[in-house]
Amino acid sequence: MTQVALKSEGFLAKRRVAWAGGAALLGCVACCAVPLLALATGGTLLTAVSALIKPGAELFVGGAAFLATLGYAALRARNPGPAVTTGCGCSPSANGATPLYRSPDVAEGEHIVCTGDLKDKPAVQEQIDRYRMAFQRLLTTERFPGGFRWRFRAAPGLELQLRQLVEREHDCCRFFQFSLRQEGAELIWETTADEAAASVVEEYAQLPQRLIEEPRRGDDVAHLKNTASAAGLKFAADSRS
Repeated sequence: MTQVALKSEGFLAKRRVAWAGGAALLGCVACCAVPLLALATGGTLLTAVSALIKPGAELFVGGAAFLATLGYAALRARNPGPAVTTGCGCSPSANGATPLYRSPDVAEGEHIVCTGDLKDKPAVQEQIDRYRMAFQRLLTTERFPGGFRWRFRAAPGLELQLRQLVEREHDCCRFFQFSLRQEGAELIWETTADEAAASVVEEYAQLPQRLIEEPRRGDDVAHLKNTASAAGLKFAADSRS
């Protein structure tokens, strides 16, 4: 009977080790971070050692490791530290941003020219109308050296709308560098360009205001072309006509 009891007790101890180790690892899986993995793995080892020293103690140690893992995650959330770009790929970057789009790097010597077909008036007007709709959610325009950012209040369908806008914009103005990301309840559109295009970048940043100045659909295309030309933007369609 004694031998049977010892075997039964050993089996239960092993099960408690597995449960406690799983609890420690759960904190890592929930947070998906390498430092937490190390902490949780250490907790699993401690539970196994505690079972050998004193059967039954592994449940206490495993629970403590699980709480320590969650505590570390909470502290890191409050003090994320400098932004990083590495990770396991199953969560946003450390600064809380989720990348949505980034245009290819600008080719060296790219001309400050718009290659859009302005003679296709329905397509051009459609692009302008999409800007008008998107700007209904615009919060702020922020300048920074070499570019600007538009902050939009996120809304259903807006991410796709902005992605389509920025992709079409890059197709005709490849001297711009674009990026689109989400930060919490905001969608961030950033535009940068070489210093030679600084005046064009500034004019582009004023697009929301330009559309307010010219609210008449059909007249806004000519208005925007005039203000962009004054800023130094060339149009390939003009040289072909």
